Amino acid sequence: MKTKHWPIAAMVAALAVTAGILVFTGCEDEPNTDISSYLDQNPYESSGRVNPSIADLKLVPEQASAATVGQEIEFRVDEGRSPFTWTVANHDAGHMHVSADTRHAIYKVERLLPNQVIARDVQGRYGVAEITAAAAGALKIIPSSITLTATNAADAAALDGHIINFRVDGGVEPYGPWMVSDPQLGTIDPNTGVYTVNTDDGEGENIVSISDSAGSVATATVRTDLP
Repeated sequence: MKTKHWPIAAMVAALAVTAGILVFTGCEDEPNTDISSYLDQNPYESSGRVNPSIADLKLVPEQASAATVGQEIEFRVDEGRSPFTWTVANHDAGHMHVSADTRHAIYKVERLLPNQVIARDVQGRYGVAEITAAAAGALKIIPSSITLTATNAADAAALDGHIINFRVDGGVEPYGPWMVSDPQLGTIDPNTGVYTVNTDDGEGENIVSISDSAGSVATATVRTDLP
């Protein structure tokens, strides 16, 4: 039997091809990393090299409006792989309640401020939804002015202990406590806005006030006229 002898040129070409394959098992910018470990460390760069600043999961809804403190807004993610983690950009504005099925979560409004809801899947992909704050009307107290008049001693006695229910409208929740300028003319419950008239210390004008979380202040007046 005759022994085949490979030409020198063919042997050189074969060695060159083999060397090329070995070199290709590294990845760009990481010459000492093989393809398997590179894909383990960078599972999404192998499919289009997504910019990390661009969210690649879609949240539903993509945008919602916060109109009142305590409002709850439900979000879900339809893509990605469970389990999901949820967070917000501003924890002072609101927080998340995550369901047993982590594709669903509820945002609870703490303050009427813009925010972002962020969901991440088990592979590190994420989606972002925007929370906008609804424009609040001007802060005001209802009623804004009350005058109580007594024409005789019996009327004055009847006014003592009289109750007025104030309420606040507009502004940005949460609100500060209710206050009065002169507790001798009347007192107010700091939490409920229930005002109680006091006629024992004479007549005059009492100023009721309340503030909101945006720093606005609203006032109302209670005037008592005695004989």
